[in-house]
Amino acid sequence: MLLVALYNWRTQHYYPPKPSFTKEHVGPQNGRVFIITGGNAGVGYELVKLLYTAGATEYMASRSKSFESRG
Repeated sequence: MLLVALYNWRTQHYYPPKPSFTKEHVGPQNGRVFIITGGNAGVGYELVKLLYTAGATEYMASRSKSFESRG
């Protein structure tokens, strides 16, 4: 019983859950403009990819040009 409780606690706190927001939740974004800060990494980078595939016009801001040209 204790081992099961420890296993459940470990899996809930160390492994992130599956994403609840995916590109299926985003409709067509044609004609819409988005300004995304921090688009060179992390959540901002994933948002840039997601909105680009949905047809959005995007402006990405980051700290310097070297960060923007990555990827």
